[in-house]
Amino acid sequence: MDDISLVKKTSKDVLDSLSTPSMVGAAGTVVEYVEAPVGAIHKFGHVLTGGACGNGPASALQEDSGSRKGKRPWEIPLGVSTSFLDWLENDFLPREHAKNGGIDFLDNYQVTTTDQMVWGQSAGYNMTTRQGGEDKSKLLWCIRDATECEPKGTGKGTSFVEWCQDCGDQGTAERPFFKKATHFVSHAWRCSFRSLLDALRSQLSADEWRSGKAFFYIDIFVVNQWIPPWVEDRDIPVEQSFKHAVKTAERTLLVLDPWKDPKALQRSWCLFEIATTLRQSQGENPGELQVCLSREQEQDFQQTLQKEFKKIIEVINGIDAARATATVATDKEKIDASINGAGGIGFAALNEAVIRQLRGWLLNRGHEALEKLKGRECDPERVEDWRDLCTMLEGLGKLTKDCGDYDSALHHFEECLSIRQKHAGSAQGCQGRSPTKEEIVCIVKNHNDLGQVMRKQNRYAQAKQHYDDALAMCKKHDLKELRAKTCNLLGRILMDQGSYLEAERECEAALEVDCEILKGAQPEGSEDVMSMSVDAHEMGKCAGPAGRSKRIERLKLNVASDLNTRGMLKMKRGRFQDAREDFTRSVRIRESLQGQDGILVGDQLLELATVLEKCGRYEEAAQMHERAYLIRRKQYGGAPHPSLVESLARQAELLQGQGCLREALEKAQEACAMSTSCKSIAPSQAVQACKVKAQVHIQRGELELAEDACHEGLTKWGIQDGESEPTAGSKEWQRLISAGFETELGRIKRKKGQTAEAIAHHKAAIKIRKDVQGRDHPEVAQCYNHLARLRMEITCPACSRRHEPPTEDPELRGQDGCPACVKDSEKAEKYCRRALEIDRKTYGEQHRHVASDLCTLGILYEQRRDFKEAERQYSEALKIRQKALGQHPHVAELHTRLASLYEKLGHREQCMKETQRAENILRESELQVAD
Repeated sequence: MDDISLVKKTSKDVLDSLSTPSMVGAAGTVVEYVEAPVGAIHKFGHVLTGGACGNGPASALQEDSGSRKGKRPWEIPLGVSTSFLDWLENDFLPREHAKNGGIDFLDNYQVTTTDQMVWGQSAGYNMTTRQGGEDKSKLLWCIRDATECEPKGTGKGTSFVEWCQDCGDQGTAERPFFKKATHFVSHAWRCSFRSLLDALRSQLSADEWRSGKAFFYIDIFVVNQWIPPWVEDRDIPVEQSFKHAVKTAERTLLVLDPWKDPKALQRSWCLFEIATTLRQSQGENPGELQVCLSREQEQDFQQTLQKEFKKIIEVINGIDAARATATVATDKEKIDASINGAGGIGFAALNEAVIRQLRGWLLNRGHEALEKLKGRECDPERVEDWRDLCTMLEGLGKLTKDCGDYDSALHHFEECLSIRQKHAGSAQGCQGRSPTKEEIVCIVKNHNDLGQVMRKQNRYAQAKQHYDDALAMCKKHDLKELRAKTCNLLGRILMDQGSYLEAERECEAALEVDCEILKGAQPEGSEDVMSMSVDAHEMGKCAGPAGRSKRIERLKLNVASDLNTRGMLKMKRGRFQDAREDFTRSVRIRESLQGQDGILVGDQLLELATVLEKCGRYEEAAQMHERAYLIRRKQYGGAPHPSLVESLARQAELLQGQGCLREALEKAQEACAMSTSCKSIAPSQAVQACKVKAQVHIQRGELELAEDACHEGLTKWGIQDGESEPTAGSKEWQRLISAGFETELGRIKRKKGQTAEAIAHHKAAIKIRKDVQGRDHPEVAQCYNHLARLRMEITCPACSRRHEPPTEDPELRGQDGCPACVKDSEKAEKYCRRALEIDRKTYGEQHRHVASDLCTLGILYEQRRDFKEAERQYSEALKIRQKALGQHPHVAELHTRLASLYEKLGHREQCMKETQRAENILRESELQVAD
């Protein structure tokens, strides 16, 4: 103690000499001297360690001080109590303003922002340059002025908590102002200070607030606003500044003000605090993130939830930590480095975590609001009451659909439609009046919403019925824009059902109407969206003009959706180049309206990737798949979602087509694992991943694993345990899934050489598809093609082809117990011709499926040694594939078959030409021809 002068010091003195030991008591006097640079309150708003505390409220801060030795100052976060906030609002602030000119602080309290509380600036003050807005007449008192050290202008000061201690304002022993924080408050300084306090009050009951036992870590009070810790002490990393405060607090309160456009979600510090909370929630001392609104904002939330639902979802989905702002540029640099640098979680992971948390909050609040709305006394015949309920149900339906909870979405939409049809759907509506145009529009949209959800669930017939009902209402009431939208959706259902010609009519009708409406709405000289460049290199460069009409935006998105549907139809019909052009135009339109990361852009990129894969442009397809996946991952916050399952499954299919079987299997397994974690998932999306996994196992020769994958899919999504086949009462989607796995099992049995069992599986698949999809569905044609190839393999040794052991199956028995070549060859041709008939009717003459049917016929005629007819079938198939695919491995396959045929005929020169052509194609694509 010889080198230490024992003098009475206040907190302001500590600023100038941290090495001087002092401990400030209730009135700013030293109550104890210790040999460490400690004080009752550190200048950063935290308790300093190393010494014992005197009597009074401050003693609670230093309890168990011995266990805190060696800790850094910020490791013991301090909070301000509800008693302090009441004192501040009701006593201190009015008193201070009365001293400075008699202006009542509460006169401007409503509009006073938190940063004005700190800086005292009026409008025009620049936080970065500290210039402008010098007139402080609107706010005569501020934290910076109050806490500045003497002499003025030294650039040094204290925290407000420390300043209060110096002035003797610490509450009482029973109700202290300052103690270890129980709540960490994350808020934007640009928002109203009154709203901040009101939001905090909303989190506690009246009794809890009066008890004074809640302590809020509010940065403007506990952190020295003159020299923050990470500025004064360069050894303090930014991430440590609030880490312990968040960890110690029971929960983090995120103040959204205003809730429609929350400033906190646009600020670097707030996003960083949220991320710290979410990271802590996974540790040993889990934290909790609670969103809180002021009473005014809460009331507005309840009133406008359904009307602004889309906007708040867009705000949440648009969170991007990389683009968040901070008042001090160096703060943002440090925060960005801590997030995206070595050891950081990265911007993408942060965005995902925040989005996932806030979407869950919004969903919970929406359901709470719905229950309150249903529980209140209302007149069911009163228009305003049932309209409010319907709007809420519609908003929740859209949110739950976006979250992948299709069952809940369906329930909300059905309830909404039922109420609307009861009150406004009849000729007279309720109270003897005719339904308004607005009510009719809402009913049409309800039908379309239900159709979209049912399509996700593979309930195509029910979905089509809703679209038919919606289309009839549109025609009756001349709703042109909605009619185009419904035609588009109906076209997709017809496409799913294999009715491609009908689908094309609906799709073209939708595109024609939407282009006509858009042309009439746009100013003269506007760019024609149908003439946009289809160069893939131009994607990502569009940025639409500012001030664009919302209606024009909507109309352009409608056109993009029509192009997408037409592209899908063209892809189904084998017109890949045309499909690519439609998809590319759709991507460019959507990018110009939503930016490169819009969710609709992601959906479109997925389709573009698929058609690029069909064209053999695998590298470009992989890039599109990856970009689409990242967009969707951000959109859904990284949480398990059906759309992510779909993206992973499609990536697996691409890798499978490239022969990257190990990587394909990993993607498929990841998709399968995610599908089990989804709250609700379209069966087609879950099954897609499972089927890809089975197909990869088949290619790897792992037939037992492939069979296990199929049986796993059948058990979970197809037939129930104990059923030999799907019953007529099974759901349509369940039966179709069973058919899909039956086909895969048929392929596996064929690989195993178990031809009879393979035929049984394919027959089961055909039976289901005929019952559910109709006799002329293209999926039925594919089943016939599989059966044809199997029949060609059931032959006798005299033909030098595969031999199946004698069997008791009457269809497989031939003379002398051997399968009959002639009988099976005739059946094979019958199946081929039937498949060809269906595919020509569905796709037209120039489609790849037609080429596959012709190729199968060629193989059959070659086996019969009818080489002339085989050559004709192969050549016709080759022309179709060359036109549809260009230089593709499937084209090389037909060159190889022709070469083999010419070798048998002794045409050596033609054989060599065809062989060379096949080799050139394979060398260019660097792929092997798949079986």
